[in-house]
Amino acid sequence: MSKDPAENLYTMRHAQLAVAIQTSGLDVLALNPGKSLTYLTGLHFHLSERPVLALFVPHTPPIVVLPELEALKIESLDYPVQAFPYGEDPDTWGAVFHQAAQAAKVDGRRVGVEPRCMRVLELNLLEASAPQAEVLSGEEILISLRVHKDASEIASMRAAVDIAQRALQATLPSIKAGVSELQLASELTLQLLRHEVNVAEQQSDGTPAASAPSMNSREISMLPRRLCTTPSASMVKGLTSSRAWTSSELKPRLYHTMGWPSSR
Repeated sequence: MSKDPAENLYTMRHAQLAVAIQTSGLDVLALNPGKSLTYLTGLHFHLSERPVLALFVPHTPPIVVLPELEALKIESLDYPVQAFPYGEDPDTWGAVFHQAAQAAKVDGRRVGVEPRCMRVLELNLLEASAPQAEVLSGEEILISLRVHKDASEIASMRAAVDIAQRALQATLPSIKAGVSELQLASELTLQLLRHEVNVAEQQSDGTPAASAPSMNSREISMLPRRLCTTPSASMVKGLTSSRAWTSSELKPRLYHTMGWPSSR
């Protein structure tokens, strides 16, 4: 995909980040895999034995150090990125981190990190690559960005609420004598997944999703009572929270209630 610098969601966030960095008195923001990195880049990485580090310098394309096997993720982005991939030999990682630090001109500058997220692995490689850099907390920068929701975030929050309400409405008919909280929790989980998939499919083909039926305040106030109330074990058959079932008893009953094949 071509990396057109025209503004999109992430280039807008990069511009906001540049202002926040400069306002904070820092020069660079360094992030390893986590929610903040995904928020600013759209990239998803698992924390593993292979280090990943992104360096954000105001008004400069993000610099990302990553394993070669993850490099295809960079190619799919629609904004400019300076990628520094490394191979499987850990002895070569330091040199690649040094190249990235030089590109970002990190040495001798004030570098912000997330105190509760930055790993020693990435931090050691960064400090070895820029020994004169001063590492400080950059948490306030990220808080200032997240507190102001953009249009896409508001839309996502509204979609999440809609999915939850649809799933709950679909689960309510299952609340009856003989149905335990465990069964209801399983049904609600399945309904959340089903409605999430439905919304994703509708968004992909441009079909607008129908609005979920709204609930009044009285109905909402009754939900906890309705969801938590189950008859006593002496009155119903099936799974109730007042009996300790063995796994051999629980599995077939749960599968039958959920309509799953017994071989599942």
